[in-house]
Amino acid sequence: MIATINNKDSTVVSDSKEITIGNGLIDRAIPEGKKARFEIQGLKDDEREDELSNITINWYKQINSQQMELVKSKSNPTFNDIFYETQRVHPEDDNSKYYAQIVVKQAKGNDDSVLIGPATLKVLPPNDPKVEISSTITNVTFDTNNTETQLNDVTNGDWINYSVNLYNNSRRAIHDSYITLPLHWDTQIESIKIGSTEISNSDYSISTNEKNQILKINLNNLDMHQEKSLFIATTVKNINDRESFNSQIEFHGLDPDSDKYASQGDKLNINYINNQLTASIKELHFEPITLFNHNNLKYRISANNDPNEVVSINDQRRKRRPLKLYLKQATNFINKDNSLIELPANLRYYNGKSFTSLTNKTLIGETTYGQVFNSIKWHKDQGPLLHMNSNNPIPGNYSSQLTWQFEDSIT
Repeated sequence: MIATINNKDSTVVSDSKEITIGNGLIDRAIPEGKKARFEIQGLKDDEREDELSNITINWYKQINSQQMELVKSKSNPTFNDIFYETQRVHPEDDNSKYYAQIVVKQAKGNDDSVLIGPATLKVLPPNDPKVEISSTITNVTFDTNNTETQLNDVTNGDWINYSVNLYNNSRRAIHDSYITLPLHWDTQIESIKIGSTEISNSDYSISTNEKNQILKINLNNLDMHQEKSLFIATTVKNINDRESFNSQIEFHGLDPDSDKYASQGDKLNINYINNQLTASIKELHFEPITLFNHNNLKYRISANNDPNEVVSINDQRRKRRPLKLYLKQATNFINKDNSLIELPANLRYYNGKSFTSLTNKTLIGETTYGQVFNSIKWHKDQGPLLHMNSNNPIPGNYSSQLTWQFEDSIT
C-alpha cells in the first residue's frame, strides 16, 4: 500500500507499507519431522494497543473432510501466546487445515466469536542432514579369513584398528557432533586420530553399560559437504572364552534447527577366542561284576556312552597344529578298602573288532594341521572296556588311575 501527500508548497511526501490481505493465518510448508507454527496476524503488541483480556483463542485442526478437532485453547493469552505449534509433522498431515477461533466475552454474557482460517499445512520431504558413514576393522596382528567388517579368531594382545570416514552429503551443517563405538570389555585404547592429528584424552570418553564399553569421540561441527576421517587403534584384553561381539558406529549431532540428528555406519563383527585347548574328562564307570564273571567284557554305564561325551574338548587354538591324544591305564584296579587286593581285570581299548591293552600307551584320537580337535565319545562296544580275567574277584569297590595325554604331532 502506498500513501501520498501533496503539500500546499507543492512538495510531495510518499511512503509505502507492505500488508497481508487474507484470513489472518498463513499457510505453512514444513519438512517431515519438523514442527509447524501458525500465528494470528495483526495482534502483535508492537502494532496494537488492544489488551487481550476477556479473550479466549481456540485452535482447531481438520484432516480432509473430517470434523474439526480442538487442539489448543488459551484464555486471556499474552501477545507472545497467540500461536499454535504442531507436533512433528508426518506425511499423513499433508494438506491438513488449521483454524483459530477468537472468543470475546461480553459484559451482558453473550460472547462474540470469529473464526479465522483455514491455513493449509504442506508436508515436504525430510530436510535432515545426510551423513554417510563407512567403517572398517583390521587385525594388524593376525589377518586370516577376515573381511573389512568381520574379524575371526581374535585373541588377547591382538592390535585391532578401526577406520571411520564421515561425509556430510547435504546442504545443512551439523553442530555439537560426536560418534559412539561399542567396544568389548577391557579393550584398551592406544590412540585416536582425526585426520592426521592425534587427539588428546579430553576429546574422548569411555562409559560402560551392562554389556560393554562405549567410546565417545567429540567432533564439534560437520559442515555441509565436509568429510572427516578417524583412526582408532585398540588392543584386545581379558578374553577368556569364545565370544562373538557386534558393534556399529553411530553419529550424533544437532541440525541448524537444533533438532537431534543421528545416523549409523556398517555393522561390525569380531569373533574372539582364548587361543587355548581345554579338556574336561569324566570318570569311567562299568557294569556291576558278579562272582563268576570269567573271561568276558564289562561295558561302560550309559552315562559314559554316545551321545554323552567322555572327553569334552574346547579347541580355541588359532594355529591348530596336529595333536594326538593318548590313554593309558597307569595302575591296576585296587580295592577301595584294602589296597592289597586287586581286581583280576584290565582295560582294553576297542576300535572296531580289534583291541589294544590299555596297560600300553594307546592312541585314541588325533588331528591334522588346521583341524579342530573334537570331543570324544564312544558307542557301547567301542573305546575302553573292562576285561575280566579267569580268577574269581573278591567283592568290593575297585578303581584304577588313567593317564590322558595330549602331544604335538610331528606330521
